[in-house]
Amino acid sequence: MIIETTRLRIVPLTVEQFALLLCGVDKMEFELGLSPSNECLDEHTQQAMKRQYQKALNNLENYHWLANRQIILKSENKAIGCANFKNSLLENKDIEIGYGINPDYENQGYMTEAVKALCEWAINQPDVESVIAETDRENYASQRVLQKCGMTKFKESDIGFWWKLEKAGKMNIIKTRPELFRKTICSIWTDPYIQENLLKAHLDFSSDAASRNKESIEIIIDFINKHIAKESQLLDLGCGPGIYAELLSEKGHLVTGVDFNKKSIEYATQQNTSVKYIEGDYISNFPHGEYDAIIMIYCDMGTHSDNNCDLLLKNCYSSLKAGGKLIFDVFNEDIVNDKHESSDWEYSPDGGFWAEDEYLLLSQTFHYPENQAYSYQYNLLQGKDTKHFTIWDRYYTQNEIINVLEAVGFKNVIIQNKLLSTNDFTSSNEMFIVAEK
Repeated sequence: MIIETTRLRIVPLTVEQFALLLCGVDKMEFELGLSPSNECLDEHTQQAMKRQYQKALNNLENYHWLANRQIILKSENKAIGCANFKNSLLENKDIEIGYGINPDYENQGYMTEAVKALCEWAINQPDVESVIAETDRENYASQRVLQKCGMTKFKESDIGFWWKLEKAGKMNIIKTRPELFRKTICSIWTDPYIQENLLKAHLDFSSDAASRNKESIEIIIDFINKHIAKESQLLDLGCGPGIYAELLSEKGHLVTGVDFNKKSIEYATQQNTSVKYIEGDYISNFPHGEYDAIIMIYCDMGTHSDNNCDLLLKNCYSSLKAGGKLIFDVFNEDIVNDKHESSDWEYSPDGGFWAEDEYLLLSQTFHYPENQAYSYQYNLLQGKDTKHFTIWDRYYTQNEIINVLEAVGFKNVIIQNKLLSTNDFTSSNEMFIVAEK
Protein backbone atom coordinates (compact mmCIF):
# COMPACT_ATOMS: atom_id res chain seq x y z
CA MET A 1 0.00 0.00 0.00
CA ILE A 2 1.04 3.60 -0.56
CA ILE A 3 2.01 5.48 2.61
CA GLU A 4 1.64 9.26 2.79
CA THR A 5 3.24 11.69 5.20
CA THR A 6 3.08 15.47 5.25
CA ARG A 7 5.75 15.88 2.56
CA LEU A 8 6.26 12.41 1.17
CA ARG A 9 4.54 9.62 -0.70
CA ILE A 10 6.07 6.17 -0.21
CA VAL A 11 5.17 3.94 -3.14
CA PRO A 12 5.87 0.17 -3.26
CA LEU A 13 7.00 -0.88 -6.73
CA THR A 14 5.20 -3.67 -8.52
CA VAL A 15 7.28 -6.60 -9.77
CA GLU A 16 7.35 -5.00 -13.23
CA GLN A 17 8.32 -1.56 -11.87
CA PHE A 18 11.06 -3.12 -9.72
CA ALA A 19 12.46 -4.80 -12.86
CA LEU A 20 12.42 -1.43 -14.66
CA LEU A 21 14.37 0.14 -11.79
CA LEU A 22 17.13 -2.41 -12.31
CA CYS A 23 17.23 -1.48 -16.01
CA GLY A 24 17.56 2.21 -15.18
CA VAL A 25 16.14 4.65 -12.63
CA ASP A 26 14.80 6.82 -15.47
CA LYS A 27 12.69 3.95 -16.82
CA MET A 28 11.05 3.39 -13.44
CA GLU A 29 10.45 7.12 -13.00
CA PHE A 30 8.82 7.40 -16.44
CA GLU A 31 6.53 4.47 -15.62
CA LEU A 32 5.43 6.16 -12.37
CA GLY A 33 5.01 9.57 -14.03
CA LEU A 34 7.72 11.15 -11.86
CA SER A 35 9.96 14.10 -12.60
CA PRO A 36 13.46 12.88 -13.57
CA SER A 37 15.91 12.68 -10.69
CA ASN A 38 18.92 12.04 -12.97
CA GLU A 39 20.05 9.42 -10.48
CA CYS A 40 21.75 6.15 -11.35
CA LEU A 41 22.48 3.18 -9.11
CA ASP A 42 26.11 2.65 -8.13
CA GLU A 43 27.47 -0.88 -8.43
CA HIS A 44 27.03 -1.71 -4.73
CA THR A 45 23.41 -0.51 -4.69
CA GLN A 46 22.69 -2.22 -8.01
CA GLN A 47 23.86 -5.58 -6.63
CA ALA A 48 21.90 -5.13 -3.40
CA MET A 49 18.77 -4.25 -5.40
CA LYS A 50 19.21 -7.31 -7.62
CA ARG A 51 19.43 -9.56 -4.57
CA GLN A 52 16.32 -7.96 -3.07
CA TYR A 53 14.45 -8.28 -6.37
CA GLN A 54 15.33 -11.96 -6.70
CA LYS A 55 14.31 -12.59 -3.10
CA ALA A 56 10.97 -10.85 -3.69
CA LEU A 57 10.45 -12.72 -6.95
CA ASN A 58 11.00 -16.05 -5.18
CA ASN A 59 8.51 -15.14 -2.47
CA LEU A 60 5.59 -13.42 -4.22
CA GLU A 61 3.28 -14.43 -1.37
CA ASN A 62 5.15 -11.94 0.81
CA TYR A 63 5.97 -9.43 -1.92
CA HIS A 64 4.25 -6.63 0.02
CA TRP A 65 7.08 -6.94 2.57
CA LEU A 66 9.98 -7.36 0.18
CA ALA A 67 9.09 -4.81 -2.53
CA ASN A 68 11.34 -1.81 -3.10
CA ARG A 69 9.63 1.40 -1.98
CA GLN A 70 10.28 4.73 -3.67
CA ILE A 71 10.27 7.81 -1.43
CA ILE A 72 8.66 10.60 -3.46
CA LEU A 73 8.78 14.28 -2.53
CA LYS A 74 5.26 15.53 -3.21
CA SER A 75 6.22 19.14 -3.91
CA GLU A 76 8.54 18.08 -6.76
CA ASN A 77 6.89 14.77 -7.74
CA LYS A 78 10.39 13.34 -7.62
CA ALA A 79 11.91 10.17 -6.14
CA ILE A 80 14.47 11.29 -3.56
CA GLY A 81 15.28 7.95 -1.96
CA CYS A 82 14.13 4.39 -1.40
CA ALA A 83 13.51 1.90 1.40
CA ASN A 84 12.67 -1.74 1.82
CA PHE A 85 12.13 -4.46 4.39
CA LYS A 86 14.84 -7.08 4.10
CA ASN A 87 12.73 -9.98 5.35
CA SER A 88 9.12 -11.07 5.73
CA LEU A 89 7.21 -12.59 8.63
CA LEU A 90 7.82 -15.97 7.05
CA GLU A 91 11.48 -15.63 8.07
CA ASN A 92 11.32 -13.65 11.30
CA LYS A 93 8.87 -11.61 13.36
CA ASP A 94 11.58 -8.97 13.76
CA ILE A 95 11.31 -7.03 10.49
CA GLU A 96 14.53 -5.39 9.27
CA ILE A 97 14.37 -2.07 7.45
CA GLY A 98 16.90 -0.58 5.03
CA TYR A 99 16.87 2.85 3.40
CA GLY A 100 18.81 5.48 1.47
CA ILE A 101 18.36 9.04 0.26
CA ASN A 102 19.72 11.24 -2.54
CA PRO A 103 22.56 13.35 -1.03
CA ASP A 104 20.91 16.54 -2.34
CA TYR A 105 18.00 15.92 0.05
CA GLU A 106 19.93 15.01 3.19
CA ASN A 107 19.65 16.97 6.47
CA GLN A 108 16.09 18.12 5.76
CA GLY A 109 14.24 15.52 7.82
CA TYR A 110 12.95 13.54 4.84
CA MET A 111 14.64 10.27 5.80
CA THR A 112 13.34 10.45 9.37
CA GLU A 113 9.85 11.21 8.08
CA ALA A 114 9.92 8.21 5.73
CA VAL A 115 11.46 5.71 8.16
CA LYS A 116 9.08 6.74 10.93
CA ALA A 117 6.08 6.17 8.65
CA LEU A 118 7.36 2.77 7.47
CA CYS A 119 8.11 1.67 11.03
CA GLU A 120 4.62 2.71 12.10
CA TRP A 121 3.12 0.67 9.27
CA ALA A 122 5.23 -2.40 10.03
CA ILE A 123 4.81 -2.39 13.80
CA ASN A 124 1.02 -2.26 13.39
CA GLN A 125 0.93 -5.38 11.22
CA PRO A 126 -0.32 -8.55 12.95
CA ASP A 127 2.42 -10.86 14.31
CA VAL A 128 5.20 -8.30 13.91
CA GLU A 129 7.08 -8.07 17.20
CA SER A 130 9.64 -5.40 16.32
CA VAL A 131 11.32 -3.42 13.56
CA ILE A 132 15.13 -3.60 13.53
CA ALA A 133 17.91 -1.87 11.60
CA GLU A 134 21.69 -2.03 11.32
CA THR A 135 24.04 0.94 11.01
CA ASP A 136 27.79 1.28 10.59
CA ARG A 137 29.59 2.62 13.64
CA GLU A 138 30.57 5.77 11.75
CA ASN A 139 27.19 6.42 10.14
CA TYR A 140 26.02 9.01 12.66
CA ALA A 141 23.33 10.42 10.36
CA SER A 142 21.59 7.06 10.06
CA GLN A 143 21.89 6.50 13.82
CA ARG A 144 20.19 9.84 14.47
CA VAL A 145 17.36 8.89 12.08
CA LEU A 146 16.70 5.68 13.99
CA GLN A 147 16.86 7.41 17.37
CA LYS A 148 14.33 10.01 16.20
CA CYS A 149 12.08 7.14 15.12
CA GLY A 150 12.11 5.75 18.66
CA MET A 151 14.60 2.92 18.13
CA THR A 152 17.08 1.90 20.80
CA LYS A 153 20.42 0.11 20.44
CA PHE A 154 20.19 -3.56 21.43
CA LYS A 155 23.46 -5.12 20.23
CA GLU A 156 26.71 -4.21 18.53
CA SER A 157 29.54 -5.73 16.55
CA ASP A 158 33.02 -4.62 15.54
CA ILE A 159 31.60 -2.78 12.54
CA GLY A 160 28.19 -1.58 13.57
CA PHE A 161 25.14 -1.30 15.82
CA TRP A 162 21.72 -2.96 15.78
CA TRP A 163 18.62 -0.94 16.65
CA LYS A 164 15.10 -2.02 17.58
CA LEU A 165 11.59 -0.59 17.85
CA GLU A 166 9.32 -2.95 19.79
CA LYS A 167 5.54 -3.17 19.64
CA ALA A 168 4.02 -1.28 22.56
CA GLY A 169 2.51 -3.41 25.31
CA LYS A 170 -0.14 -0.84 26.24
CA MET A 171 -3.09 0.57 24.33
CA ASN A 172 -1.86 2.83 21.55
CA ILE A 173 -4.67 5.38 21.45
CA ILE A 174 -4.32 8.64 19.49
CA LYS A 175 -6.42 11.43 21.00
CA THR A 176 -4.77 14.50 19.52
CA ARG A 177 -5.88 16.46 16.47
CA PRO A 178 -4.09 15.00 13.41
CA GLU A 179 -1.81 17.13 11.29
CA LEU A 180 -3.69 18.54 8.31
CA PHE A 181 -4.27 15.82 5.69
CA ARG A 182 -1.92 13.43 7.48
CA LYS A 183 -2.83 9.92 6.35
CA THR A 184 -2.73 6.95 8.68
CA ILE A 185 -1.01 3.72 7.74
CA CYS A 186 -4.33 1.85 7.88
CA SER A 187 -7.01 2.76 5.36
CA ILE A 188 -10.64 1.71 5.19
CA TRP A 189 -10.25 1.54 1.40
CA THR A 190 -7.54 -1.12 1.52
CA ASP A 191 -8.20 -3.00 4.77
CA PRO A 192 -9.19 -6.54 3.62
CA TYR A 193 -12.10 -6.95 6.05
CA ILE A 194 -13.50 -3.42 5.77
CA GLN A 195 -13.32 -3.64 1.96
CA GLU A 196 -15.94 -6.39 2.09
CA ASN A 197 -18.29 -4.25 4.15
CA LEU A 198 -17.72 -1.20 1.95
CA LEU A 199 -18.72 -3.32 -1.04
CA LYS A 200 -21.94 -4.32 0.73
CA ALA A 201 -22.63 -0.64 1.47
CA HIS A 202 -22.06 0.27 -2.19
CA LEU A 203 -24.62 -2.32 -3.24
CA ASP A 204 -27.29 -1.16 -0.77
CA PHE A 205 -29.28 1.11 -3.07
CA SER A 206 -31.66 2.16 -0.28
CA SER A 207 -28.81 4.04 1.44
CA ASP A 208 -26.42 6.94 0.72
CA ALA A 209 -23.66 5.33 2.79
CA ALA A 210 -21.31 4.49 -0.10
CA SER A 211 -22.67 5.09 -3.61
CA ARG A 212 -25.92 6.94 -2.76
CA ASN A 213 -29.45 5.67 -3.12
CA LYS A 214 -30.97 4.48 -6.39
CA GLU A 215 -32.89 7.72 -7.10
CA SER A 216 -29.82 9.91 -6.51
CA ILE A 217 -27.66 7.68 -8.72
CA GLU A 218 -30.12 8.02 -11.60
CA ILE A 219 -30.19 11.82 -11.20
CA ILE A 220 -26.39 11.99 -11.25
CA ILE A 221 -26.14 9.72 -14.30
CA ASP A 222 -28.59 11.98 -16.18
CA PHE A 223 -26.60 15.04 -15.09
CA ILE A 224 -23.34 13.54 -16.39
CA ASN A 225 -24.89 12.30 -19.61
CA LYS A 226 -26.36 15.65 -20.60
CA HIS A 227 -22.95 17.34 -20.25
CA ILE A 228 -20.91 14.92 -22.36
CA ALA A 229 -20.99 13.86 -25.99
CA LYS A 230 -22.46 10.59 -27.19
CA GLU A 231 -20.16 7.56 -27.11
CA SER A 232 -17.59 9.40 -25.01
CA GLN A 233 -14.30 7.87 -23.98
CA LEU A 234 -14.82 8.23 -20.24
CA LEU A 235 -12.65 7.74 -17.13
CA ASP A 236 -14.35 7.08 -13.77
CA LEU A 237 -11.98 7.89 -10.88
CA GLY A 238 -12.84 6.13 -7.62
CA CYS A 239 -15.31 3.91 -9.45
CA GLY A 240 -15.93 1.51 -6.54
CA PRO A 241 -17.86 -1.57 -7.71
CA GLY A 242 -18.65 0.10 -11.05
CA ILE A 243 -22.20 1.29 -10.43
CA TYR A 244 -21.82 4.58 -12.33
CA ALA A 245 -19.39 3.06 -14.84
CA GLU A 246 -21.82 0.30 -15.78
CA LEU A 247 -24.79 2.65 -16.17
CA LEU A 248 -22.75 5.01 -18.35
CA SER A 249 -21.50 2.06 -20.39
CA GLU A 250 -25.13 1.06 -21.01
CA LYS A 251 -25.71 4.55 -22.43
CA GLY A 252 -23.07 3.91 -25.08
CA HIS A 253 -19.95 5.38 -23.51
CA LEU A 254 -16.60 3.57 -23.52
CA VAL A 255 -15.68 3.54 -19.83
CA THR A 256 -12.51 2.91 -17.84
CA GLY A 257 -12.88 2.70 -14.05
CA VAL A 258 -10.10 2.91 -11.46
CA ASP A 259 -10.23 2.28 -7.71
CA PHE A 260 -7.83 0.91 -5.08
CA ASN A 261 -10.51 -1.10 -3.28
CA LYS A 262 -9.53 -4.60 -4.41
CA LYS A 263 -12.87 -6.20 -3.51
CA SER A 264 -14.87 -3.57 -5.40
CA ILE A 265 -12.74 -3.92 -8.53
CA GLU A 266 -13.03 -7.71 -8.41
CA TYR A 267 -16.81 -7.42 -8.13
CA ALA A 268 -17.04 -4.83 -10.93
CA THR A 269 -14.90 -6.91 -13.28
CA GLN A 270 -17.18 -9.91 -12.82
CA GLN A 271 -20.31 -7.84 -13.47
CA ASN A 272 -19.43 -6.12 -16.72
CA THR A 273 -16.75 -7.07 -19.22
CA SER A 274 -17.47 -4.08 -21.46
CA VAL A 275 -15.93 -1.71 -18.88
CA LYS A 276 -12.17 -1.71 -18.36
CA TYR A 277 -11.35 -1.77 -14.65
CA ILE A 278 -8.00 -0.90 -13.06
CA GLU A 279 -7.05 -1.62 -9.45
CA GLY A 280 -4.84 1.27 -8.40
CA ASP A 281 -4.36 4.65 -6.75
CA TYR A 282 -5.26 7.41 -9.21
CA ILE A 283 -3.11 9.95 -7.34
CA SER A 284 0.20 8.10 -7.64
CA ASN A 285 -0.62 6.04 -10.75
CA PHE A 286 -2.99 8.14 -12.84
CA PRO A 287 -4.29 6.19 -15.88
CA HIS A 288 -3.21 8.69 -18.53
CA GLY A 289 -4.96 8.61 -21.89
CA GLU A 290 -7.13 10.73 -24.18
CA TYR A 291 -10.58 11.01 -22.66
CA ASP A 292 -13.68 12.95 -23.66
CA ALA A 293 -14.79 13.06 -20.03
CA ILE A 294 -13.46 12.30 -16.57
CA ILE A 295 -15.79 11.87 -13.61
CA MET A 296 -15.16 11.65 -9.86
CA ILE A 297 -18.33 11.23 -7.81
CA TYR A 298 -19.11 11.04 -4.07
CA CYS A 299 -16.96 14.02 -3.06
CA ASP A 300 -13.69 12.12 -3.58
CA MET A 301 -11.92 15.36 -4.54
CA GLY A 302 -12.22 16.62 -0.98
CA THR A 303 -10.49 13.58 0.54
CA HIS A 304 -7.12 14.73 -0.84
CA SER A 305 -4.68 17.37 0.34
CA ASP A 306 -4.44 20.55 -1.72
CA ASN A 307 -1.10 19.37 -3.17
CA ASN A 308 -2.54 16.02 -4.26
CA CYS A 309 -5.67 17.75 -5.53
CA ASP A 310 -3.54 20.05 -7.72
CA LEU A 311 -1.59 17.05 -9.05
CA LEU A 312 -4.83 15.19 -9.77
CA LEU A 313 -6.38 18.14 -11.61
CA LYS A 314 -3.25 18.61 -13.72
CA ASN A 315 -3.33 14.93 -14.69
CA CYS A 316 -7.03 15.19 -15.54
CA TYR A 317 -6.43 18.27 -17.66
CA SER A 318 -3.54 16.71 -19.58
CA SER A 319 -5.55 13.53 -20.24
CA LEU A 320 -8.67 15.26 -21.56
CA LYS A 321 -9.15 16.02 -25.21
CA ALA A 322 -9.77 19.64 -26.20
CA GLY A 323 -13.33 20.45 -25.15
CA GLY A 324 -13.38 17.45 -22.79
CA LYS A 325 -15.27 17.69 -19.50
CA LEU A 326 -14.26 17.06 -15.90
CA ILE A 327 -17.33 16.35 -13.74
CA PHE A 328 -17.16 15.92 -9.96
CA ASP A 329 -18.86 16.91 -6.71
CA VAL A 330 -17.49 18.60 -3.57
CA PHE A 331 -18.94 19.86 -0.31
CA ASN A 332 -19.68 23.58 -0.04
CA GLU A 333 -19.19 25.79 3.00
CA ASP A 334 -22.66 24.99 4.37
CA ILE A 335 -21.33 21.62 5.55
CA VAL A 336 -20.42 23.44 8.78
CA ASN A 337 -24.14 23.45 9.60
CA ASP A 338 -24.13 19.64 9.54
CA LYS A 339 -20.76 18.64 11.01
CA HIS A 340 -19.39 19.59 14.43
CA GLU A 341 -16.39 18.59 16.50
CA SER A 342 -17.27 15.59 18.64
CA SER A 343 -16.06 12.29 20.12
CA ASP A 344 -17.86 9.00 20.58
CA TRP A 345 -17.31 5.30 21.14
CA GLU A 346 -18.89 2.07 19.93
CA TYR A 347 -18.54 -1.41 21.43
CA SER A 348 -19.32 -4.40 19.19
CA PRO A 349 -19.04 -7.68 21.14
CA ASP A 350 -19.67 -9.83 18.06
CA GLY A 351 -17.89 -7.74 15.44
CA GLY A 352 -19.37 -5.38 12.88
CA PHE A 353 -18.38 -3.00 10.09
CA TRP A 354 -14.83 -2.42 11.37
CA ALA A 355 -13.76 -5.93 12.37
CA GLU A 356 -15.01 -9.50 12.32
CA ASP A 357 -14.61 -10.11 16.06
CA GLU A 358 -15.14 -8.09 19.23
CA TYR A 359 -13.87 -4.51 19.08
CA LEU A 360 -14.08 -1.07 20.65
CA LEU A 361 -14.09 1.93 18.30
CA LEU A 362 -13.20 5.41 19.52
CA SER A 363 -14.11 8.12 17.00
CA GLN A 364 -13.40 11.85 16.87
CA THR A 365 -14.36 14.63 14.47
CA PHE A 366 -12.06 17.65 14.15
CA HIS A 367 -12.76 20.88 12.24
CA TYR A 368 -10.04 22.98 10.59
CA PRO A 369 -11.98 26.15 9.71
CA GLU A 370 -8.90 28.04 8.50
CA ASN A 371 -8.27 25.22 6.00
CA GLN A 372 -11.92 24.39 5.32
CA ALA A 373 -11.52 20.72 6.22
CA TYR A 374 -12.78 18.04 8.59
CA SER A 375 -10.95 14.95 9.82
CA TYR A 376 -12.65 11.84 11.15
CA GLN A 377 -10.20 9.94 13.35
CA TYR A 378 -10.79 6.36 14.53
CA ASN A 379 -8.99 4.16 17.06
CA LEU A 380 -9.96 0.52 16.53
CA LEU A 381 -9.09 -1.58 19.60
CA GLN A 382 -8.99 -5.38 19.39
CA GLY A 383 -7.27 -7.24 22.19
CA LYS A 384 -3.71 -5.93 22.31
CA ASP A 385 -3.84 -4.44 18.83
CA THR A 386 -4.90 -0.91 17.90
CA LYS A 387 -5.41 0.34 14.36
CA HIS A 388 -5.75 3.99 13.43
CA PHE A 389 -7.83 5.33 10.55
CA THR A 390 -8.33 8.92 9.39
CA ILE A 391 -10.70 10.17 6.68
CA TRP A 392 -10.65 13.75 5.37
CA ASP A 393 -13.31 16.03 3.90
CA ARG A 394 -12.30 19.31 2.25
CA TYR A 395 -15.02 21.86 1.43
CA TYR A 396 -14.98 24.86 -0.92
CA THR A 397 -16.78 28.07 -1.72
CA GLN A 398 -17.97 28.45 -5.32
CA ASN A 399 -15.37 31.12 -6.09
CA GLU A 400 -12.60 29.03 -4.58
CA ILE A 401 -13.31 25.90 -6.62
CA ILE A 402 -13.57 28.02 -9.78
CA ASN A 403 -10.17 29.59 -9.03
CA VAL A 404 -8.60 26.17 -8.37
CA LEU A 405 -9.88 24.86 -11.71
CA GLU A 406 -8.96 27.95 -13.72
CA ALA A 407 -5.42 27.89 -12.27
CA VAL A 408 -4.95 24.52 -13.97
CA GLY A 409 -6.42 25.77 -17.27
CA PHE A 410 -10.07 24.71 -17.11
CA LYS A 411 -12.72 27.08 -18.42
CA ASN A 412 -16.50 27.45 -18.67
CA VAL A 413 -17.02 26.12 -15.15
CA ILE A 414 -20.63 25.23 -14.36
CA ILE A 415 -21.79 24.76 -10.74
CA GLN A 416 -25.02 22.97 -9.88
CA ASN A 417 -26.24 23.28 -6.29
CA LYS A 418 -29.07 21.20 -4.80
CA LEU A 419 -28.95 18.62 -7.56
CA LEU A 420 -29.99 16.01 -5.03
CA SER A 421 -32.65 16.19 -2.33
CA THR A 422 -31.75 15.88 1.36
CA ASN A 423 -29.96 12.60 1.98
CA ASP A 424 -28.06 10.70 4.65
CA PHE A 425 -24.63 11.18 3.09
CA THR A 426 -22.02 13.09 5.17
CA SER A 427 -23.86 16.29 4.21
CA SER A 428 -26.48 17.35 1.67
CA ASN A 429 -24.55 20.57 1.14
CA GLU A 430 -22.62 19.64 -1.98
CA MET A 431 -22.17 21.12 -5.42
CA PHE A 432 -21.68 19.34 -8.72
CA ILE A 433 -19.04 20.85 -11.01
CA VAL A 434 -18.56 20.67 -14.77
CA ALA A 435 -15.29 22.11 -16.10
CA GLU A 436 -14.13 22.19 -19.73
CA LYS A 437 -10.64 21.88 -21.14
